[in-house]
Amino acid sequence: MQQIAEIRSVPYQNKKKIYATDILIAGILFLVLFRGFIENFLGHGTLYVDFCFGILTLWSLFICINGGVFKTFRGRILLKYIRLYIFWIVLCAIVCAFQAWLGRTSVYGSVIEFRNNCLYTGLFFISAITLNLYSIKSFYSFFINLGVLICSFAIIQYLFRNFLPDSLLFLNDEGNFGFYGRDAIRVTGLMGNTIIFSGFTIVLFSLVWAQILAENCKINGLWIKFAIVAIANFLTFSRSSIVGMVAVFVLEIFLQGVAKKNIFKTLLVICSLLLIIIFLALTIFRDTIIIKRLIDGDNLWNSGSNAGHFSMIQEAIEEIKENWLFGKSNEIITDGAIWAYMLEMGIPVFVVYCILIIALILFAIKNCRSANKTVRTLAFGYIAMNAYFIVSSFINSAYAARSVLVFIWFIGGMLLAAVANFKFISKEQSNLKDKI
Repeated sequence: MQQIAEIRSVPYQNKKKIYATDILIAGILFLVLFRGFIENFLGHGTLYVDFCFGILTLWSLFICINGGVFKTFRGRILLKYIRLYIFWIVLCAIVCAFQAWLGRTSVYGSVIEFRNNCLYTGLFFISAITLNLYSIKSFYSFFINLGVLICSFAIIQYLFRNFLPDSLLFLNDEGNFGFYGRDAIRVTGLMGNTIIFSGFTIVLFSLVWAQILAENCKINGLWIKFAIVAIANFLTFSRSSIVGMVAVFVLEIFLQGVAKKNIFKTLLVICSLLLIIIFLALTIFRDTIIIKRLIDGDNLWNSGSNAGHFSMIQEAIEEIKENWLFGKSNEIITDGAIWAYMLEMGIPVFVVYCILIIALILFAIKNCRSANKTVRTLAFGYIAMNAYFIVSSFINSAYAARSVLVFIWFIGGMLLAAVANFKFISKEQSNLKDKI
């Protein structure tokens, strides 16, 4: 354990050596990605995930107590973000304790709430503190490749929906998602319900498209991954995620244009692409389910969903007004992660959470012009996915699901580590040139 505070103190040190943190991180990523398969065929998928996060929490506590890692190059660069993150975690723990003490929830309920909102973000801390550039690239590829595999399976779910058993179509504790009067299903990839899976595809789409832009749109295997993720997202038939996918696509092109200081040409490209998308939507794809859902807001598929969203939001606002300081256990909000967080954390702690998110997004914006492709990919992807979830979280709770939350915070942690490591390398190279 003494080795933890010294892990990868140099960006490429022992790049082929496997550390205990690598095994733990890889295990968590694998278990969260395939939890649905484990749950359906072996059982206790959530228990395995929580066990690994329990180990991760103990490990993180040891790092904080040890403190040596904060004196390294990355600790000095990232300290303000890590401190803000830890401050938010501590505040959440205090709020959960107060809720149990005041009788607003049970002790078990407060523990579950803390797990869902805080412990599942743990990969952020461990990644920022321990990973070097080599391990970041390895874990990025590991996550993307397994994610594309899940999306490929989702496409199979749709194509063979009439032949696959229920255990391969949806989780045991979830029903099948479809549309009245149609045999189409809304794919899940066995990652939760269709809204959760659509959020997961947005995370993947943001990263793959960012990597394509970082590679200057070269023709390679990335385009195949891009197509698979986009198709899987489309087959969720989620209005918010499909519009969000287009928005992410456009936003990252804009970020690329700003980074290259070529805004006018970028705006022309964006306008042209949007016109093409609108033309295709109103001609070739006008009779598809998703276009009908987007254009006809009053059809049978939309009316019930919209009414449910607005009713729940109104109820959430009333509950938040009554419990604004310390919050309370959430038993009413299943749609709208932002409303759920305000109710569960209380307004003061939620404000701290927002400050943390804004600080990380600003950090990503500052690094959009980085000379390092890995940093640019993570920065573009992180900005785009958060932009989507900030907007969509007013109406759905995909962001708060473990299948999404774990990965967003993991990307944030890798971004911090990538920037810190790249700055260290640049500084070392500069010092070497000065000596020569």
